[in-house]
Amino acid sequence: MNSLPILIRREFWEHRGSLVLAPLALCILYLLVCALAGAGLNVKMMEFGQQPSASAAFLIVMHTMFTVLLYLLMAVVAFFYLCDCLYAERKDRSILFWKSLPVSDAATVISKLIVALIAIPAVVYVLSLLTNLVAFTLFKILFHNSPPPPATSEWALSGWLQINGYLLIDIFVLALWFAPIAAYQLFISAVVPRAPFVFTLLPPLALIFGEALFFGTWHIGQFIGHRLGAVQFGPRAGRGVQDVIDTLNALPLLGRLELWIGVLLAAAVVYLTIRIRRHRDDS
Repeated sequence: MNSLPILIRREFWEHRGSLVLAPLALCILYLLVCALAGAGLNVKMMEFGQQPSASAAFLIVMHTMFTVLLYLLMAVVAFFYLCDCLYAERKDRSILFWKSLPVSDAATVISKLIVALIAIPAVVYVLSLLTNLVAFTLFKILFHNSPPPPATSEWALSGWLQINGYLLIDIFVLALWFAPIAAYQLFISAVVPRAPFVFTLLPPLALIFGEALFFGTWHIGQFIGHRLGAVQFGPRAGRGVQDVIDTLNALPLLGRLELWIGVLLAAAVVYLTIRIRRHRDDS
């Protein structure tokens, strides 16, 4: 397992376009939008004599929208990465080179799982944190003559810290939650002879529409949708700022039996994937 850091770096080197450059490009685009939109907002406020609270509200909305977009991009990148990571090394026969090195199949498969579940979200988290700090600085410069009211400043301090604290913890909690999905994708990537994207989607779609056709129910589809993200972390009641922040807290998932059943299932699938890769070197 001492080779895990090197293997993780290998994944980012081989997929730097999708794992690093894509979210970085979105961050740069977001900063440009903040600079242009913030400047335009500042001009309008000076023309009509409006209060600076509008700037704080605009910053909160932009912060939320950008974070959601960045994490959606992360989910898409992780999905395609898992579809291709074990299949590509068989397709170009680079698996023969990696098998000649003193690196175990277990370390290789686990490193790819860590990249998808922890490393990619961690990179996105750091980029989001730094980008939002730069965006906040831009707005402070644009509105330096009219600081936001005390209530907004208090939210920006405690609420911002709490949101980012929850997002950091969520990386590890959601890694456990999505572990069976990532393990399933790794298994498909290690088994199929071609078109891993098609073979990844085909079994669940066949089960969903097969159930609907023969039984007239959608239980499998609802279960998959729930597992993919239609899960509520915090309480639904309330519309205050704290209630909105609490919905980002994924810690309650640790008390659910379904999470730990999924972890055990993921461990079994990962073990099977390791055994398959150990005997696969074809294209």
